[in-house]
Amino acid sequence: FDERKNLSSEAWLEERLAQRNAKLTRLEGELDSSRNRNRTLYQQLYSRLGPTEKIPFFQGLLDHEDPAVRLLLTGWLAEALGEESYRKPAGEMLLSFSRDPIEEVRRQAVLGLGRWNDKACLNRLLLIIQSDQTAVRAAAARSLAMQAKGNDGAARMVLVLPALQNALSDPALEVVVEAAEDLGSLGVPAAVPLLAGLLKHKEVAVRKTAAQALERIADIAVLEELLVGLEDPDVGVRLGILGAVSRAVNQAKAIKEDDKLRLQSRMEIILLKDPDAGVRARSATLLGEFGTVSHLATLWKAAVAEGDPRIQEKSWLAFLEILSKSKDLKLINEWNVIVRKEAPLRRVNFLVELLGKMQPAT
Repeated sequence: FDERKNLSSEAWLEERLAQRNAKLTRLEGELDSSRNRNRTLYQQLYSRLGPTEKIPFFQGLLDHEDPAVRLLLTGWLAEALGEESYRKPAGEMLLSFSRDPIEEVRRQAVLGLGRWNDKACLNRLLLIIQSDQTAVRAAAARSLAMQAKGNDGAARMVLVLPALQNALSDPALEVVVEAAEDLGSLGVPAAVPLLAGLLKHKEVAVRKTAAQALERIADIAVLEELLVGLEDPDVGVRLGILGAVSRAVNQAKAIKEDDKLRLQSRMEIILLKDPDAGVRARSATLLGEFGTVSHLATLWKAAVAEGDPRIQEKSWLAFLEILSKSKDLKLINEWNVIVRKEAPLRRVNFLVELLGKMQPAT
């Protein structure tokens, strides 16, 4: 008392407050430790449960006060959806967790709902994708795509596709990126023009995701958008679009001659001028796929020029591919002379590779 009798009221209150804060911190630490022990015990108990004990165990944890326990439960419920006997009760519990006051619990529950092909679940996801929480909307987009891939996926696609299309206009970047990725995973032709439109998006992450998705589903109908997208300043976007171009060309039953010439010209320009070596190497590969003998000189120069070995290798392979497909012995002999003169160390490889490509498969 003698040490504190001259303290002002303010100093006395500050000291009391500091003591109470220290006690509160200690109690919170003890509470966290207790909760961690409880979660560990729940995990151990779950691992020992028999098949008939799981659903009652889940039901007993539905209203648990610890959000971390409820989060654990959402993971177990999502796993339980894989078992026919658990599917309906587990799905209904996940539906209830999609209204949980904690956002992360809601998000995990919504992700789990993608595995449950139920009408009530689909309707709930269509509602959630319009909710206020960004992370939950993104999770709903992924789960909706999973719904469209399951049983009766074609019927669900009628509802899922417009919902994902609307998500492309979401103000949150996370939702737009997720929706674009999910559209690509669906693999439906209707998604192609939607993704091609995203190549003009102001955010690099969206353009990159759209380009990567188009690598899986692009068709020749969006060739114009792909060619414009090759001017993108981001390397990842350009690489993705080159992959989409390859897919579109290889899947096309027929390509207009003008379009083919434009493609060949653009690939040649990219090979010569693009600032990124990976992009140039990829364009060389594409020239090998749909180029002509008129591009042999360009590919040869790129193959023997000093620089990035990726460009040299891909240009060399494309050069051999076009030459072998020509089956023009006179042209091959002309290039044999050039190779012997300008790159004698490559001549044996040149002849062996050509022979291997031109021999019929046995």
